Amino acid sequence: MLLAVYFGKVKSISPLIYVWGLSFLFVLTLAFGGYFGLAEITYLSDHKHLALYFLAGLFPLIFSMIFIRKNQKLKAFAGISISYAVASLLFFLSVMPALDQQNPVLLTKSIWDKGERIYYYENFNPAFVFYLQSPVERLDLSSAKSGDLIISRKRYLQKLDTEGYSYQILAEENDLFESPITVILRLNSPPQRDEHK
Repeated sequence: MLLAVYFGKVKSISPLIYVWGLSFLFVLTLAFGGYFGLAEITYLSDHKHLALYFLAGLFPLIFSMIFIRKNQKLKAFAGISISYAVASLLFFLSVMPALDQQNPVLLTKSIWDKGERIYYYENFNPAFVFYLQSPVERLDLSSAKSGDLIISRKRYLQKLDTEGYSYQILAEENDLFESPITVILRLNSPPQRDEHK
């Protein structure tokens, strides 16, 4: 709103052309930067085309340039604003929901959404707590039983092995835009407790 008032009062069209140029670069960066960025992420490369949706933000900018040439500053500014609105709507209503479906919590929902007891070992993706709608307890030798599920990170599997846990790997998925790999395990048997201690 303040920018619209500013552009309405300024006699020169130059500041608006500068903002238009930045907006044009912003849309192109979102589209092509997103496309090539997603192409580099192995587990998201099949969804790289989603970034090209941002090119729809160019259409309001084209109309905005027409108004800039006619020296109709407020209409030109409205076109720039609509371009940002289009990019935002595409991100929140189309691109991000599609990418979010690739997070390890949703990809493994068929495994953990059966009411079974679930523990975590060392560390895990906190989004599980949100989707489970309940806290996840730390793996405890005294309460864990064969058949229980364990959520952890792949890097902790060796430590779990050395502690004597026997398990089956049910799923292994990359965390969205992060380096850790989430694993879901089914406990075959906890380590044998030393009764002499």
